[in-house]
Amino acid sequence: MKAIVIHDLYSDTITISEIGPELPNLTGQTLTGGVVRTINGIKVITYTTKKLNLKVAGRPELEAVAMKIEKIEADKTVAREAKCAADRAAQDAIDKPLLEAMEIEATRLRSLIPADHVEVIIKQSGDLDGDPILDYACQGIKLSWRDIEVVGTACAIRPRAMGAFATRRIASISIARLAEIKAEQSLAIATANRRPEPQISYGSGYCYSCKTYCYGDCGNYNPDRPLIDTQALREAVAEQDYGIND
Repeated sequence: MKAIVIHDLYSDTITISEIGPELPNLTGQTLTGGVVRTINGIKVITYTTKKLNLKVAGRPELEAVAMKIEKIEADKTVAREAKCAADRAAQDAIDKPLLEAMEIEATRLRSLIPADHVEVIIKQSGDLDGDPILDYACQGIKLSWRDIEVVGTACAIRPRAMGAFATRRIASISIARLAEIKAEQSLAIATANRRPEPQISYGSGYCYSCKTYCYGDCGNYNPDRPLIDTQALREAVAEQDYGIND
């Protein structure tokens, strides 16, 4: 193989003007789209259109071509990254005043929160058919949408865009209501984690209504142990914590 030529700096096209007897069918043909790869530890130039891998080692002409292709790819990567960085910087320059205006509006909305309220942190955890799924929390306490008061929404919208690319949702909850929820959740957790009382068999004649061995003299004789509705208790705790029955 004697003559392999790269046409220009930004092309990975090579022309084979003369080739050894191992590939006589490619003599005089032009191969394009060469990619330098390593297959089973062997460096090759791959031409997928010809389903061809040319081994580089021991072939000075191909080694030079491989170096040229690698430089071209490196130059393309640098140019691509530079363009992406420039595009990001240009977009950031457009977005910056929009974001600043959004934060100013969010600050104004926070100033409307009543003195006896505290701000609720609202985070979007997903969406349902385009509608946001929102989580509410304050001081580490998960809240239901029914417990909060929405103050307003600040948005940043790019020119000619149909929707916002950034949003600040401002809401609050009264300090008194937050204290109630903390107490309710603490009680629910404690109740759910409470160990069941030992099941003691009191024997014949014991009445679970009056809790004595009255043998029915109390008029409301109940010899059967009352059952604790654990399922209802679990549902009540889950409803309190996560609002599953909203």
